[in-house]
Amino acid sequence: PHTTHSPTTMTTNHFQPHFNRKISTCLPFFILLIFCLIFNEIHTKGATSSPAHSSHIVFITGGAGYIGSHFLAKLLDKDLGLRLDWIGEDILEHSEGRRTTRHPRKEMSDTLHEKQQNQGTKLISDVVVLDSLEKGHIEALLYLRQQYQEQFQLRIKELTQRLEERVLSDKSIKSRISSALENTKPINIHIIHENIEYFFDHEEAFKPYIQLLRRIDTIYHFGAYIEVSESVHEPDKYFRNNWVAPEIMMKKLLELRWTDEQHESKPLNIVFSSTAAVYGMPEHIPIEESETKKPINPYGESKLKLERYLMELSAEGKV
Repeated sequence: PHTTHSPTTMTTNHFQPHFNRKISTCLPFFILLIFCLIFNEIHTKGATSSPAHSSHIVFITGGAGYIGSHFLAKLLDKDLGLRLDWIGEDILEHSEGRRTTRHPRKEMSDTLHEKQQNQGTKLISDVVVLDSLEKGHIEALLYLRQQYQEQFQLRIKELTQRLEERVLSDKSIKSRISSALENTKPINIHIIHENIEYFFDHEEAFKPYIQLLRRIDTIYHFGAYIEVSESVHEPDKYFRNNWVAPEIMMKKLLELRWTDEQHESKPLNIVFSSTAAVYGMPEHIPIEESETKKPINPYGESKLKLERYLMELSAEGKV
C-alpha cells in the first residue's frame, strides 16, 4: 500500500507563529502535489494481463473534498489524453492499410492492449466516488463530471477532423474513422452520497454497485475527519470514522473480490491519505518517513491504526 502523510500544523512553543502561517498557506498545494505524483506511479506500474477492453476501476473516498476533487480532475485529464491519442494512432494504422485482418475491431483492441503493456499504463473504464458530503461539495463532483464529458466530446470532434485531413480523398476510410470514434466511450463516473461505514455495512446500500466493487483495481482513500482539536473532545467519533469505517470497507471489498475469479489472485492497490500527526512532536524538520511514530492526539492515533492495518493486509498479499 502507498501511505502518504499530509502535514498537520500544531501550535506549540517549538514553532514561530510566522512559520505556522507559511506552512498553513502551502500545505494544500504540497499535499495535492504528493498525490499527483503517487497517481502517476500507480498508473504506470504496468498492465500485465488485462485486455484493453477489460474494466480498470478506480474507487475514491472523500472525492468531494479539496484534495479528492483536485485529484479526480488530474486523473480524468490524464486518462482522456492517453485514451484518445492511442485510439487515434490505431485508427490511422488500420485506415491507411498498415494492418490487415478479418476482424479489424478485435485487432484494434489487441494493439491498444500492446500499447498499454509497452507504455506501462492502464486506461480506466469506471471511477466510483464515495463521499458523505459532510465537508465535501457535490457541486465539485458534478462540475468535474460535466467538464470531463464536454472535453471528451470536444476532443473526439478535433480528433475526427485531424484524422480525416490525413485521408482527404477516401470516403470509405472517413466512414470507418467516424464509426470507430462513435464507439469510443468515456470513463463512467459514479457518484455515491453515503457514509463509508454505512455503505459497506449495509447490503441494500452497496448491492446496486456490487459488480463495480468486485472489480476495483485501485483505491484512493481521502475520506476522514481531520480536525485535531475536535478529535481531542470527540475521540470516539474519530476512531470510528478514521479507523473502524475504512477497516469495514477493506474487509468488504476483499470479501467481494475473492468471490470474483478474474480478480481473486490480484492484490488491491491502495493509496491512503494519512497525516504527519502520526509522528507527534518530531525530532527533525522536515520530517523523514522513517521518523518514530508517536501520535499525541486521537486524530493522529486513528490514522496510525489504519496505517498498521493496511500494512498487515500488505504482508498477507491482499493489498
